[in-house]
Amino acid sequence: ARYFEPASERKVFPFKGESLGIAVCEDIWWQGEPHTGARYPVDPVRDLLDLGASVILAPSASPFFYGKAGTRLSLISRIGRSSGIPVVYANMVGGNDSLIFDGRSLATSPKGALVAQGKAFAEDLFVVDIRSDGSEIPFAEDKYPDIEAGLCLGIRDYLVKCRFQRVHRALSGGIDSSVVAVLAARALGPENVTAFALPSRYSSEGSRTDARELCRKLGLEIWEVSIEEPFAAFMKVLAPVFRGKDPDLTEENLQARIRGTLVMAYSNKFPTSLLLATGNKSELATGYCTLYGDMNGSLGVIGDLFKTEVYELAQHLNRDREVIPESVLKKAPSAELRPNQVDQDSLPPYDLLDQVLTLYLLQNKTREEIVGEGFDVETVDRVLRMVGKAEYKRRQAPPVLKVSPRAFGAGRRMPIARHIYEV
Repeated sequence: ARYFEPASERKVFPFKGESLGIAVCEDIWWQGEPHTGARYPVDPVRDLLDLGASVILAPSASPFFYGKAGTRLSLISRIGRSSGIPVVYANMVGGNDSLIFDGRSLATSPKGALVAQGKAFAEDLFVVDIRSDGSEIPFAEDKYPDIEAGLCLGIRDYLVKCRFQRVHRALSGGIDSSVVAVLAARALGPENVTAFALPSRYSSEGSRTDARELCRKLGLEIWEVSIEEPFAAFMKVLAPVFRGKDPDLTEENLQARIRGTLVMAYSNKFPTSLLLATGNKSELATGYCTLYGDMNGSLGVIGDLFKTEVYELAQHLNRDREVIPESVLKKAPSAELRPNQVDQDSLPPYDLLDQVLTLYLLQNKTREEIVGEGFDVETVDRVLRMVGKAEYKRRQAPPVLKVSPRAFGAGRRMPIARHIYEV
């Protein structure tokens, strides 16, 4: 409905002895489980079959999220099994802003068996005999290999289509920036990735060593630029204004914003280089991120992965050889903006937080339903309040590469100015 005006009638098209029925993209989704707004008043595929279609062609622009390819196969197999008609499903491939199209075109036999499949996340051409039952081929999805390939394609196409040539990013020695660096290097080649280490008085030696070791393993250029001098200067000029006030979140955010200024300065000086953001979905959900600081960037690479998923992706990226140092995977997550800081000072443990966020954001569970599944009511209320209050930050975040059923951005947009309940 966004792009096509419905025809007043459906037709099939004769071609070389066949009667072709054209089912555009979501026409075939009528066959699936209904959800609000998804059902047409008629079943387009059923109409084509009633008109004598001998084969269904389904050109599609179906964006990727993990698990979706299996759903597509289930839909077109069901058409074949119920009608005895072969189906050829041709899907778009490439990255467009937040959306990643994974290709992986399919063909099913008159019995609904999978008989041909195109490459995933790459252009492909294959020929299929629609009148042959052939041998059924295996179908498999693998979450993290697909996510890796999808994010690399998303990075690469974003750069090509926006006419950038390379990327850069600050490396903290933490898991998020490390994963983004690996994905960027694999998508573009290490020669097209520049890293910055921007230590402060609170940066641990271990984090600095981890950032350098990651760059050594990946073959990345890294610049180390201390933020101590500009931070001290900011503190000095603000001292009269802040007189009598104890240090708090203000000083922490100031460090993040200094770092954001420095990496944006590199973008201005080298305009063919694009700054990648490294925030994950758990941080964007709860607002555990700094506007005009670590949120700076033109593309959010892992903004649709919860923190626990980032760790799982990191394990996958290390599958053949260790590129992300083991110490990065083992140390407690920390922004290192004050002495002995860890993320759990401000957030529930990530394994607990991500379970609540999954129920709330992806499964549309209410507060009462989440509590009913056994989660502590105070934790649930705290998480839901954080999600509600952070909408203004998400509205100012860079576009996020979508790899889940619902990403922030067009997938979930709430009013900023609304009452956030208190309990």
